[in-house]
Amino acid sequence: SMNNAQRVASAVNDPDLVWTGEETNRYISRFLTSAPAVIVSAPAAIAGVYSEVQTASFGPQVPAAGVSGNVAVASPLEACSALTNAAAISGNIALVDRGTCNFSDKVAFAQAAGAIGVLVANNTTGLPGMGGTNSSITIPSLGITQALGNSLKANLPAPGVTLSMAPNPGGGLSGTRNGCMRMFAPN
Repeated sequence: SMNNAQRVASAVNDPDLVWTGEETNRYISRFLTSAPAVIVSAPAAIAGVYSEVQTASFGPQVPAAGVSGNVAVASPLEACSALTNAAAISGNIALVDRGTCNFSDKVAFAQAAGAIGVLVANNTTGLPGMGGTNSSITIPSLGITQALGNSLKANLPAPGVTLSMAPNPGGGLSGTRNGCMRMFAPN
């Protein structure tokens, strides 16, 4: 029921372009997993499920079992060079800021410092793009909002933040919108 101009606009309406075919949508759970989230367990003041996250185009996705740990802020904060606080980062989830280098470089530097996962806080509203390539990355990473990044930083180093990067327990499947499979339609 669309006219030609509406079809053209719809074809690049990522992420709102969905496949409505009954057969495709019947079997999406066989191919897609739950959308990831950041689940803060402590401190109580900011505990909750934060589902507004962006997955990376590189490295592994957040595993079904999740990745849990304490948060440590990277130094330098933009993580565009080797981290100078590797002892604090090692075995923890690194929190870095979006900035002047590639997202994959930030995660690679955090991984080299021993991080088990990385959160990239945006430096403006919305979510960071999390693009890039690096086949050596073996830890998951998520882009988060500036507001969540600021909230996490406000609670560090004391009382400290414990969280999981995990599938959203109450969310839908990654790659879906309103129960339909999303189509990849970058403009």
